[in-house]
Amino acid sequence: MSRRIRWFLLLALSAAMVASSGCTSLLVRGEPTAAPELTSATVTRACPLGVPETRVRVADTRDGVDLLFETSPQRVDDVRRRLNEEVANRADAQDDGLRLRSLGEIRASSSPTSSGARLSLAPTDAARRDELRKRVIERVAELEARGCAT
Repeated sequence: MSRRIRWFLLLALSAAMVASSGCTSLLVRGEPTAAPELTSATVTRACPLGVPETRVRVADTRDGVDLLFETSPQRVDDVRRRLNEEVANRADAQDDGLRLRSLGEIRASSSPTSSGARLSLAPTDAARRDELRKRVIERVAELEARGCAT
């Protein structure tokens, strides 16, 4: 079966699934040469960094907080890439809920972990540490309440 026919069948099947599930939009990802991954855009927005099967937890640090993103082995690279983009851009293009730009003057860095990535945040004014911690915990609670699919 040719790639074009498989692509058409995949899209037709996806459209039927969307129509029957009430979902209104899809996010198509993947390399042009690989079979694309179809994920409900609603589910994607409900997940930390927009990556399904991802959880985030907050850990206190001396200077601020760390957000530890953990995901399935097949999604680790995606979590790391998206977190690096988030830190570089300080914007929320994917509606991932972090809204780093609105946290004021902060230092942000990311690093890989065995099951995902770590986002380290610290205010440039040490007196704002507790405020930053409170706002980050609230954001993580909002993300968790969205109910990311596992």
